[in-house]
Amino acid sequence: GQRTVDAAQVAALTQANARLKTLRYDRATMAESARIDRYDAAQDSVLKALYEVAAPGGNAPTAQIRDFTEGIAQADAAVVGYRVSYDRAIKTYNNYLKLHRDELSTLGGKYAALQPLPLFTLGATE
Repeated sequence: GQRTVDAAQVAALTQANARLKTLRYDRATMAESARIDRYDAAQDSVLKALYEVAAPGGNAPTAQIRDFTEGIAQADAAVVGYRVSYDRAIKTYNNYLKLHRDELSTLGGKYAALQPLPLFTLGATE
């Protein structure tokens, strides 16, 4: 038989997803590690709820929904790798700023105002 989707579950999922947008961080606000932790926890709960609505007990009702949920899970698993790559790039950027601070300050304007950016591996200073 055709499975019906619980409208209350969908409404709660929609609301939780909208709340995620208010918790997002950017390069300026990610220096606060608790903010990243809050976003990650909220995202995890949205994903769990999504999987429960779309594929309860891991059983997607159609191949399309299975592919959709698997794609989301793969994207979620890739986040750690993206964060490692981001940190690597930002460490290089921050080191460049440190090494060329005098030169950048003589250029003035936006170059003199460049500041080191925070990392996901918070507390790391290199």
